Amino acid sequence: RASAGRTPRQPGQVEAPWSTEVTVAPKEDVAPEQRSALGHKPTPATADNGRVTVLMVMAPGNRGIRRFDKSADPILCVREGCYVSNGPETEARFHSINRSLGLGNIFGTRAGACNHQTACVFRGVDLSGMDPIVQPVDLKVMVHDRRSVASASADPTCRVDMGRLMCGRPIAAGDYTLWLVPERIADLAGAALIQHALADGLPHLETRADLPWLKN
Repeated sequence: RASAGRTPRQPGQVEAPWSTEVTVAPKEDVAPEQRSALGHKPTPATADNGRVTVLMVMAPGNRGIRRFDKSADPILCVREGCYVSNGPETEARFHSINRSLGLGNIFGTRAGACNHQTACVFRGVDLSGMDPIVQPVDLKVMVHDRRSVASASADPTCRVDMGRLMCGRPIAAGDYTLWLVPERIADLAGAALIQHALADGLPHLETRADLPWLKN
């Protein structure tokens, strides 16, 4: 059910190699342990070792080729490099920023499973470092469309409930929306529910009343 959005996380300022605009996200505990579909079992009493699955819906750009081709080739960058999607069941590939944005990749795999997509998923994104950030980038040829940088942490409200994957604290930056799903919750949801959430456009849950696990 698509509903009006919960109040987006408010912008602040952080130091980042390519931008200073940030949307702040709180750091909180995540859900109990589940077996991983990626072939490992997370250590109990940890926050998935800092790993999340990032669901992204990106508005197409309006410059250059995007004026006519309302699509995107998105990758997801963090401080140390960028992730290229391998789809909803396999960990995303991680490369240096220069390699990800360089001509070798632009004329190679580009955005991987996210080629020509405005809705995309990145499995196994590592947010365990100091002050983690994320930045969606729509790959072009020469000048890439780098969206605003957001401070990032796993969303503790994400749950599988009544056959749906739901998250209550999206990063809503105007031209993109992200869900930062704890890895074990993404494992529990599976590819089908992840794709369903993307197809729905990552609807925002309006109030805590919509989140029965947060009523108390």
